[in-house]
Amino acid sequence: MSNTKIVTTVSALALALTLTACSGSAEQPPGAASTTPAASQSASPSPSASASSPSADEAWENSVAFAESVADADFKTARTFVAPGSTAARYLDYQESARKAHAVNGVELPHGPSTVTEPNENARTIALLEDGKTTSTWKSFEYDADGKVTTWVGRKPLEETIASKVTHGKGGGQALTLLGANAPKDGNLYVVVEIAATKDTSVDSAPSYVASDGIRRTASGFVAPTEVEAGTKAIAMYQFDGTELGGTLTYETWADNFNTDTKIKIKVG
Repeated sequence: MSNTKIVTTVSALALALTLTACSGSAEQPPGAASTTPAASQSASPSPSASASSPSADEAWENSVAFAESVADADFKTARTFVAPGSTAARYLDYQESARKAHAVNGVELPHGPSTVTEPNENARTIALLEDGKTTSTWKSFEYDADGKVTTWVGRKPLEETIASKVTHGKGGGQALTLLGANAPKDGNLYVVVEIAATKDTSVDSAPSYVASDGIRRTASGFVAPTEVEAGTKAIAMYQFDGTELGGTLTYETWADNFNTDTKIKIKVG
């Protein structure tokens, strides 16, 4: 099979641009700092917490350091301030996978305006500013027993904008894994999947998605190769307009010289 060919559309580039502004509630992928959060109330130690448990101030400092790392697109450092397996960790999974999808598929990430964090220690909120304007605010941070960030509230609670579960599906020589999904304030849904192939197969450039409203939507934009060879993996990213988390993505692939058609379904939520 020939080398993978990158297929993009104007919609796909719009996807990248939107992602750049997605962070926090659902903004920030490619551009790194186009998302903004604001942190607020810190969690108080549980009654069973030991005397050495982090104080509310220490937990708040973790929130600030986390937001600053996100604004700098330094996700490796950002992970040191979040609880493993938490929704905050899944937020980082999405940000990193969205960037990787663009990088490995040869699609340039858009460069947005520089982002600066502006923590408010009294209100316990953190605003992210671009060109002096607040683009997002995170508040109501929650922490684990070690003071690591688990979630927060931006435009909506993080759980409503970031897919918290890693889901899988397989068939037709491919295995799909949901790397991350984000439902930002633009009203669209962005989904990133890893594709592992056991045989030469095509990559779906227009999968469909059905959420709770029952409407079937076809991807309006994508960043993906056209095919994946046996024994290799690929990453694809899709944009679905006007929808939210909690639905099912249906992905279609062809194998055996396009003689075998298989549909794979995975939950996104």
